Amino acid sequence: MEKVIVTVALVGGITTREKNPNVPMAPKEIAESAIESYHAGAAICHVHVRDPETHAPSSKFELYQEVLERIHEKCDMIVNLSTGFGGRLGYDPGLKGPPWDTLQLKDPEERVEHVVKLKPELCSLDVGTLNFGQRAFVNLVSVVEKMATMIKEAGTKPELELFDIGHIRIANYLVGKGLVEKPPLFQLCLGIPWGIDATVENLVYMRNNLPKMLFGMPLAPAPANSRWRLLPRSWEAMFAWDLKTIFTLKKVPWPRATLSWSPRQWILLSSWTGKWPAHKRHGRS
Repeated sequence: MEKVIVTVALVGGITTREKNPNVPMAPKEIAESAIESYHAGAAICHVHVRDPETHAPSSKFELYQEVLERIHEKCDMIVNLSTGFGGRLGYDPGLKGPPWDTLQLKDPEERVEHVVKLKPELCSLDVGTLNFGQRAFVNLVSVVEKMATMIKEAGTKPELELFDIGHIRIANYLVGKGLVEKPPLFQLCLGIPWGIDATVENLVYMRNNLPKMLFGMPLAPAPANSRWRLLPRSWEAMFAWDLKTIFTLKKVPWPRATLSWSPRQWILLSSWTGKWPAHKRHGRS
């Protein structure tokens, strides 16, 4: 049976236990879920961290360190640390003084501190700015360039997060400038308010504007699942399922791809795609 590399994304930056009471929040919970997924077939884990008490998104180095150390103590999983925290700009006219909430805007050095110190094999890199729900997700090109430089110096491969069409141009610019080594790893984030909508047509358009040889990982919220099932089996694409779960279809031009995954969906994945999870060594090759 043909194999596919599996990435498990356990908790994002906005998921709450009100939406799903089983979402891991504390470092120990996140690590244990990652290890369980590893033994079920996942090769890579995408890691966001939360404050253990409040469950609010966090960027504390100690939390990332604990998750990474707990995972590597039990298994040889490839770990992908998020650098998304630190780019949020809010607007609240009820605030005393200026209405702009800049508390979650961080310097590039702060956003990649854990990557520089821990040197994971992978980390995320959001390359562009967009309206993200009720906030703005601010990623100035000069900031992204600085982050990409420090990530490269740490020996970590960035996963380039693309939420809209223009972000492809920025990503190609970073690759062309040598700030991101080839082959680049892209994640196409469709259906996030207010980025590009999660339609088959938009996925095809984004794919056609990417370099020919790459790792690719489209992602979208669960409502896109039924639409993306219409893609022909000759494609290699992915779509989100449940929290941050993604499945893969088969396509000829892209030789390899990554997908986020949930253990409960493996029967559907294997029967639908005809693929089975690859060993972690394939994720590193």
